[in-house]
Amino acid sequence: IELGPAVRKRVPVVLDCLAGFREGYGQVGPTSVAPDSVTVTGAESVLRTIDTWKTEKRLFENVRASLDAEIPLASADPYEIAFSVPSVRIAISVEPFAEKIIAGLPVQVTAVPASREVILIPPRIEIVVRAGIRQLSALSAGDFRAVTDYAGISADSTGAVDTDVSCPAGVQLVTKRPEHVQYIVRKRL
Repeated sequence: IELGPAVRKRVPVVLDCLAGFREGYGQVGPTSVAPDSVTVTGAESVLRTIDTWKTEKRLFENVRASLDAEIPLASADPYEIAFSVPSVRIAISVEPFAEKIIAGLPVQVTAVPASREVILIPPRIEIVVRAGIRQLSALSAGDFRAVTDYAGISADSTGAVDTDVSCPAGVQLVTKRPEHVQYIVRKRL
């Protein structure tokens, strides 16, 4: 038996779970964990090396509805460690997924020198995005941003560059049309 002074320490909980969704369904938003941290009490020499604490391993398969589950904290064996709570509650919002076409998204060129003007062909693109039905219904073209950087244009020798599309959290970009845009660079008068 090895003894040491007892101390308390608050550490974040790390989920050790995986959710597999039924075809056509997916997670909307982040996973909620309550509480998101626990107080551990034990020997100072043991707690000094602990920065987080995992839950027990869990696998949720074929999920098609919102998930609310209690997951025990992982065992402390071989150490004697006490926890402020024995388990955490997780909540995962799950919705049917759909796709939506966002047409006429303007492409912006960043970092263009004052002496240059860039004309894109076409100046707007169309994207297809995937997310939960409720989330998609609230989205418009203003929630997305398509950009290409002037440095990429000046380094390009093909006459067409890629656009980077930023999407809101939880929204997946499926495709963009066209994949590449052509450009004309001319001196500003």
